[in-house]
Order: sequence, then C-alpha cells, then structure tokens
Amino acid sequence: MFINSGSIQQAMEGLVCAKDSQSFQVATSALREQMKRTGMDSQYLIGLERRAYYLPNEYSDKDTKEKMVEAKKRVIEYMNEIMNVNENGRLLLDILDNFYLFERKLHKRGGIQKEQLEGLRIKNEYDVQHLLYAYLKPLYPMTRAEVNEDTGYGTL
Repeated sequence: MFINSGSIQQAMEGLVCAKDSQSFQVATSALREQMKRTGMDSQYLIGLERRAYYLPNEYSDKDTKEKMVEAKKRVIEYMNEIMNVNENGRLLLDILDNFYLFERKLHKRGGIQKEQLEGLRIKNEYDVQHLLYAYLKPLYPMTRAEVNEDTGYGTL
C-alpha cells in the first residue's frame, strides 16, 4: 500500500481550508475518494470515517462548528499518521533497493585505507544480513535479528 501523496495532499489541503460543515463534508468525501483510488485498505477508510464523524446540533450553529473543527483536527492527525507510516515504508524500500551502493569506491580523502575496505568481504547472505541489520537497527529500533528456531514450516 503506497500512497500517491500528491493527490492525497491536495485533498488534505481542501480539508484544512474547510470553514463550515458543508465544505468539511465535501473535503472528507474527496479525501475518501483519493484513498480509494490509491488502493488503501478498508481499515484506513473506516478509520477516516470514525474520525470525521460528528453529531451536528440543529439548535446551535456554534456548537456544530466546534464539533466540526474537532473532527477536522482528528482527521488531519490521522492522515498525518498514515502518511508517516507510508514514508517509513518507502524509506526502507529505498534502503534495500540501493544497498548495492555500499560497495562503491569513495574518493581518496577518506580516513579508512583501501586495504582495510578490501578486508571487508561479503561471502554469503549472512554477511549481507549482518550489514543490513547494523544499518537498519538505528532507524528501526524494533528490528529483530534472524530467528534461528523452528517456525513450524517445513521445506522440501
């Protein structure tokens, strides 16, 4: 699930600019449609609906507007959370896609000598896992090392 942030961002701008209940409903509908177009999971759509819901007060426009503003804040906060999760996933994919760049030679001004770099050899996939783990752990503290025990799945 990757979000086309441009179209979602445009819908979010409409939501931020919403001044009354009608414009809030239009902006929320536009945001929902953009989320559907990008193929977001239904749990995110349900989350949007829950946060966008407010009960209008037919006797007080002021109360209705206050409730709408609260709902708008909830929706904006929720969408920022979703976008942040998406950016973390995109960052991880970029790291994995560009991991081969680790082997490129740097310019001559580095303090590490060429002989020292040549001593670092990637001999098998476990070496790659070790390097990736060392790189990802500071970015994603919940990263786990490979599980060595039996997971219950057999292989042929």
